[in-house]
Amino acid sequence: MILVIAGLHELPFDRLIRSAATLALDGEELVVQRGSSRVEVPGASTFESLPADRLAAAYREARVVVGQASPGVLFDALSVGKRPVLTPRRPELGEHVDDHQVRFAEFVADRAVIVHDLDGLVETVRTWRAEDHRCDPVTVDSAVVRSVGAVIERVARGRRARFTDRLRRMIGR
Repeated sequence: MILVIAGLHELPFDRLIRSAATLALDGEELVVQRGSSRVEVPGASTFESLPADRLAAAYREARVVVGQASPGVLFDALSVGKRPVLTPRRPELGEHVDDHQVRFAEFVADRAVIVHDLDGLVETVRTWRAEDHRCDPVTVDSAVVRSVGAVIERVARGRRARFTDRLRRMIGR
């Protein structure tokens, strides 16, 4: 199963959802959490959002997790021992208000596969071998996720001082 997570931001991530639609062509089960996007994904189980228990089960069952470059997607995938494929939302395309996901993706590139150009997403997913991208499950509690979110909010408001150092301390690197 392929799990695609667009997140719940008020701005749609249509570029990712359109790419997800091309993934459904291979016949593999596709589950898409589309958030505010209204793009249709024929052949997929598509949801605006999923209850926490169903989302956690989908992360466990997925062969590959594809999502926006957010701490939530990264930590949820790592918590079940999977390196995700992350793609950052881009503000110049109206997908977010700033470029913090681009910076976050650069920072976590050793823990995830980063795809900036979604033309390459289909090939990345089609050739994905789950056994090549397993990792030891990482335990991340909600306090860490909230702390990372607070740092990102400060960065988004222009307070960029020590962004990298603070993230390193929070995720133990």
